[in-house]
Amino acid sequence: MIGRRYAVASGLIALLFVAFLLGRPAQADFFKWVDDQFEGDADAPRISLVEPGLWAPAVEESTLSTDERGGQRARERFLSDEEKSYESRYEPAAGGRGGQTVVSEGVTVLTDGLTALRQQSSGLVPDRRLKAYLDGIAGRLMVYSPKTNVPYDVHITGSRAIGSAQALQDGVIGIPLGVLQVAETEDELAFLIGHELSHVILGHHDSDWVAKHNKRIVSVAEIGIQASFDVAQRFGANLNENEIRWLSFAASQASLFLSDNLLSSSWSREHETEADELGLDLMIAAGYDPEGAFILLERMQIWEEMMPSAEERHAQQRAAFDEKIGARGRSGDTTGALQGILERGLFEIKGLGEAIGGEDHPDIGERIDHIADYFGRFYAESIGVRSSRDGEWKALRNSSTTTALIKNYDTTWHITELLEAGEIDQAAGLAGRAVSGPTKSHALPRMNFARVRKFQGNTGKARANLRLGLDGDEPNLKLYKWAVIDDLNNNKRVSAFRMLDDAWARFKQPPELYPLKIYKAVLQDDRQEAARLTRTCRIIFRDNSKPCLAANNGELDMSWN
Repeated sequence: MIGRRYAVASGLIALLFVAFLLGRPAQADFFKWVDDQFEGDADAPRISLVEPGLWAPAVEESTLSTDERGGQRARERFLSDEEKSYESRYEPAAGGRGGQTVVSEGVTVLTDGLTALRQQSSGLVPDRRLKAYLDGIAGRLMVYSPKTNVPYDVHITGSRAIGSAQALQDGVIGIPLGVLQVAETEDELAFLIGHELSHVILGHHDSDWVAKHNKRIVSVAEIGIQASFDVAQRFGANLNENEIRWLSFAASQASLFLSDNLLSSSWSREHETEADELGLDLMIAAGYDPEGAFILLERMQIWEEMMPSAEERHAQQRAAFDEKIGARGRSGDTTGALQGILERGLFEIKGLGEAIGGEDHPDIGERIDHIADYFGRFYAESIGVRSSRDGEWKALRNSSTTTALIKNYDTTWHITELLEAGEIDQAAGLAGRAVSGPTKSHALPRMNFARVRKFQGNTGKARANLRLGLDGDEPNLKLYKWAVIDDLNNNKRVSAFRMLDDAWARFKQPPELYPLKIYKAVLQDDRQEAARLTRTCRIIFRDNSKPCLAANNGELDMSWN
């Protein structure tokens, strides 16, 4: 039986590959045409090409509102005709009027930047001195922005990856702590902040960006069901309804990735080039040493070279898939093995798409070469040698508080690596150091300490670490989720549901909490609320469709993930 199902899965994957490969010449021509439109050097600095005036958000707030009219605008703008048809089947008309869309059920299509950063597993690093310093750099740069009234609000994330800085649509900037660990001058930080601010100034967060980065607005959970059924029939498989739905889900995921990732990659690379140019313009206008831009990019290049390559990461993931498929097959879980096969097939398709479409960011070496050429054309002869700004940054960076903060996070990052490698004893020996001094209530260090205690079987101390993290200034979403699951595992429903409701409000109804909210409604015998949440989850938050359906049946994954 498993062999026949493997054939079905392989057939589906083969069809997807064939369909994709047949389209490669046309796609390649199209992407080349897009790139050709952006070739050729500008005859003036980027800063002089930006139309002066009052800044306005690239995506209007009304477009993203959750009332009925705003929801309808969002629906018309972002959903295809097929997706609208699918959505309408879950929203019956009422009172002779067209059904109200799920977007108008209070679902946030695009959350604010600060909430988005808080939802990330690395969390925020709540250090007021460092934040004020980075905000000051942003303020000095924004004096020279062609656009006025551009919002900015710089925050520090607990990420080690120095290339993971972010700009959100409302001017919120996330700077990874890893950058502050390696940056030696304010000039380096000025280029990074200027680059991220440039995304906001240039209006890169438009409807295309929304469609790409917010999958919640694309209702494709089971759009491919008929095609999947045809595939199943062609290969003569005797699949049950759930397995056909899974085939459908895999097909729709693959097709969405190919159309979305490849079609948008060229424009994203262009956005990065524009942001590099304007970021350099801003830092030079504000009196910074442009050498800082090259030093920072070189640091990023070294960091990337130290990290496992895409091929190495893919090999590790393939091995993990093979192990999971084999374990499920040996245990007689044929449906689980089929799902594993499809997951691996989807993974391979994504890898092919990435190889052809490229990453969002251009290669660091290309960025360095481009900025060097850009600087040579517009600035080499007009500005003299500038002294690097490093005095204030060195004093702040070398202060006892900042030194302890960075040291503790460096320990935290190492603990994460040890836990992922299964080195529990070594992680346990370091965990206490990571939650001392300025980081005693920070989310990421406490989460790691809680994981260590859980692995050791000490559930009481694991729970205590979660609570200490929740009492801190910036608890993240995963910390809340683990605490809720821990209370449910210990039959503390009142406490669990109270924390769940707090997180639901704090993080503005994130998709990750939908299964828990559905499960709560089921336990409270509120079937109408459970059905409403499940419908919204299936239509908008397709990545969580499976756990949402399970929660609606009274089943919930109680593990920390």
